[in-house]
Amino acid sequence: MQMEADEHYIEDGGRLRLEAFEKPKSRKIALRMLPLIDVIFLLLAFFVLTANFRLPEDFMSIKLPKRDARIETYSAIEPLNVQVTNQSNGCRVVIGGRAQADITADDIDTGLAEFANAFRSVADAQGRYAGDPVEIRCDDEVTWEYLVKIYDVLGSMGMDDVTFCMNESWGRS
Repeated sequence: MQMEADEHYIEDGGRLRLEAFEKPKSRKIALRMLPLIDVIFLLLAFFVLTANFRLPEDFMSIKLPKRDARIETYSAIEPLNVQVTNQSNGCRVVIGGRAQADITADDIDTGLAEFANAFRSVADAQGRYAGDPVEIRCDDEVTWEYLVKIYDVLGSMGMDDVTFCMNESWGRS
């Protein structure tokens, strides 16, 4: 076999091979991702299992007052009692045991205005505000007409914490 000058032949296991047509062997550097993902999942599992998500419950920072310090105490505001009793021609309203107003069927508007003025004077004397509680107690014989009007007057004065005290006899037949 005759070789030409510009071609190079390599003997490969008893056969000649043309070097010009052979691809050069190049090594590419590549990361193998599968082992890397396995390691990341193992680390993730380790940190999740060893993490402590709860704070310790045995310590709570408290700053206690000094021995001679004054401690302000707040108590619940006592409700202003409004007692409604039945009269022959209407009802009588006693506010806090200090003032009273008579509401008659003949002149309801005048009676309600008298009640509003008496309520305002008692509330001012006691230093009460619009958000303070008011407790309405009434006899069994008082009609709903008067109770609703008294409640409406209190609502128009800004009293929004109004409760009705029920007697045990109510609801029994």
